[in-house]
Amino acid sequence: YQRRVHGGLSTDAEGIVPAAMAAALAQNPKIRVLYTIPTGQNPSGVTTSAARRYAVYQLACAHDLVIIEDDPYYYLQLDGPPPNSYLSMDFEHRVLRMDSFSKVLSSGIRCGWATGSTFLINQLQLDLQATCLHASGVSQGIIAALLQHWGSEGWAAHVEDTKRQYRAKRDCFLALCDTHLSGLAEWNVPSAGMFVWFTIPSVQDTNKLIIEKGVEQKVLLVPGQAFQPNGEVSNCVRASYSVSTEQQMEEGVKRFAALIRAHKHASL
Repeated sequence: YQRRVHGGLSTDAEGIVPAAMAAALAQNPKIRVLYTIPTGQNPSGVTTSAARRYAVYQLACAHDLVIIEDDPYYYLQLDGPPPNSYLSMDFEHRVLRMDSFSKVLSSGIRCGWATGSTFLINQLQLDLQATCLHASGVSQGIIAALLQHWGSEGWAAHVEDTKRQYRAKRDCFLALCDTHLSGLAEWNVPSAGMFVWFTIPSVQDTNKLIIEKGVEQKVLLVPGQAFQPNGEVSNCVRASYSVSTEQQMEEGVKRFAALIRAHKHASL
């Protein structure tokens, strides 16, 4: 078996661009699977709108695609309820949905659950039997005991508290970006998750910028090239606000701004 990746699809502030998806399918009619993170997408932070989800699902039906809906940030919706999932609109049994406890309980717990048709779940089980056998029994036991202790109301209260903390971190980080990065970088406001995706117009290759200059300044953002399926050069970087304090975020944003200014000055 050889894995074949046909490449990523263009996205904007509303998620996957349907015209780009249609063009990719016309160019590569053998594509059979669409993998997507529809909520707080990593790395862009974008949540796919309801209209886009419907359009993407219609294209999947027309081209007989399986949709792998990987939604680990579903419980980190920071600005109101999320749009309907792909699974909720799936009348052709072509969606395999994956949820995770890792983003709301503990990042090290590495445990989640999958939902889909009997056929897709059975295929997933066969794959697991040939790879990891099953998720950690210790992790499963911890989660089961915790949920039994909390009950549904306790779980809901924990999710709301987690969202409150992430919302405060996001708002703080974005305020710092407005103060220090305006005119130097461009970004969208994420409505879910923990990532902000920066485009830097004055930089052609952020991989080179971060590796050659950023590391020595302790600016450890992830270059956009790391997220390109075929390794294309990128002028973007990904930041995460999940674990940093306000003071750490301010210092990091200041260093990032200084790095961009130094690059612009050196390029003159």
